Amino acid sequence: SLVLLLTSLVLQAKPRIEPSSIAVLYNSNMPESSKLAFYYAKKRNIPLANLVGLDTPNTGHITREQYNSTIEGPLRRHFSHNRWWKLTKTTDGFILPTDSKIRLLVCVYGIPFGIKQFTIPEEQKNKAHVVQQANAASVDSELNVFGIQNLPLQGPVPNQYFKKNMAFATAKGLIPYVLVGRIDGPSPVIAKRLIDDA
Repeated sequence: SLVLLLTSLVLQAKPRIEPSSIAVLYNSNMPESSKLAFYYAKKRNIPLANLVGLDTPNTGHITREQYNSTIEGPLRRHFSHNRWWKLTKTTDGFILPTDSKIRLLVCVYGIPFGIKQFTIPEEQKNKAHVVQQANAASVDSELNVFGIQNLPLQGPVPNQYFKKNMAFATAKGLIPYVLVGRIDGPSPVIAKRLIDDA
């Protein structure tokens, strides 16, 4: 019956990430970026206090140093200043969140999307497998683990959410991580359509 079908759908529905648990990142050097961020927040009922302007270059690819100084560092300080997370130090030397208000970061048009490869010393290159020599990355994948400090830059980091049959919003073991989404495109007009057409 229709009642049984609706009941089944309700029971299968997974918990969603609330608007108050979403932070929107935009490039404070680009008016189109901030305009899009505020537009998205209004459309999705995200608190304006959850918008984070980052003084980052107006380019798609940046260096690791630029990522550290204009995205990762300021974002960590913003989380701490606003008490969006609680940090702890593990026995093996990592500093990571044990509780976090923000579970989803949304990067809008204007936030760089790539981190360039940097040269590693020859002695390290000779000892490391070719996979372990890689240090280029997407900004979004780095943001996924930005709360975990002292992670190695060389080589891949396993995706802890891979094949997890649970909603991210309620997965306590994934607190150190955040989901990362992106509203982007060749132009701000196209990026805005992603919001309007969703």
